[in-house]
Amino acid sequence: MLGSIRSEFGLSAAQTGLLSSMSFAGMFLGAAIAGIAADRYGRTLVFQVSMIFWGAGGLACGLASSVTALGAARALLGFGMGMEFPVAQSIVSEIIPARLRGRYLALLEGFWPLGFIAAGLLARAVLPLGGWRWVFIIEAIPALFVFAVRFLVPESPRWLAVRSRMAAAEAVMQKFETAVSARLRGGVLPEPQPQPVERTVGARFPFLELWSGQHIRRTTMVWLLWFFALLGYYGLTTWLGALLQPLVGAAVSAWFYGTAANQTQLIAWGLALQFCQFGMWSVLYAYTPELYPTRARATGAGCASAIGRLGSLLGPYAVGRILPLAGQGGVFALGAGTFLIAALTVLLLGVETRGKTLEAISA
Repeated sequence: MLGSIRSEFGLSAAQTGLLSSMSFAGMFLGAAIAGIAADRYGRTLVFQVSMIFWGAGGLACGLASSVTALGAARALLGFGMGMEFPVAQSIVSEIIPARLRGRYLALLEGFWPLGFIAAGLLARAVLPLGGWRWVFIIEAIPALFVFAVRFLVPESPRWLAVRSRMAAAEAVMQKFETAVSARLRGGVLPEPQPQPVERTVGARFPFLELWSGQHIRRTTMVWLLWFFALLGYYGLTTWLGALLQPLVGAAVSAWFYGTAANQTQLIAWGLALQFCQFGMWSVLYAYTPELYPTRARATGAGCASAIGRLGSLLGPYAVGRILPLAGQGGVFALGAGTFLIAALTVLLLGVETRGKTLEAISA
């Protein structure tokens, strides 16, 4: 789609890259602001606001009359998208039981590649008929799901509890228990097990929680993890087409010569790379919100995501600088090195959260 936009506005490669990066800039701000806001004003409210920004940004992109307006609209769209990530992580992690939490957060993230595929198919179908503007407009329509969120998604009972809104938290839990009991056809639910009690919110600003006590080590770890993981991911995927174009040519030539080994290896390693990268995303989204208490969970997830967006901005630029100097080998070495640093960071500073309640992890 960027190719169509570049042709219509007569943009250079540098201008096109800058236009593309505007969405990442918006995501950086959205993730940081939404996390803090969700810890202060509630998960569902901020999630609904994020969908409004996202829908408005998509519509503004489709109606943009100049490249400047389009850049601003892409930043607005990115702002809404950036807001959604930490809030969605927090909502799911605070509602799902400990033994299923990782699975459902991974499923949440697993729908991302399905969205990529759907967006690609949509662009393929709409571009020849209505151009890139209608792609943006149609992709803004799902933001109307905000009405479903408004009436169907409950506020996190953990957030309500740390805000001393015990009656509201009990009402949400009662609805959960009634629904589960109905599915069990009137079966008796097991007695709740005592868990550590998280202190209610005081005067401390949520961001300061990230740099107090045991959270200093966790915040350092998760910021480094997000930065290097996204630097490597976006650095490679943004340039993947340009990097592989000599390799594809070689594979086609090998095919005509009667040997398909190179092409098979290319496909196999490409599948393995994407498998590992999307697996990495699932773990990132499941692991990050578990590291912080409810009073600062969305802030922690949002700030980590924001730091990751800095890596996503730097990655494509770094690859562009390294490619003419060190070639493709240097670029893939950069990607491998960033992933290795991210893995070592977790190995040295990470904590195990499997099977533990959120209160036990942050105790």
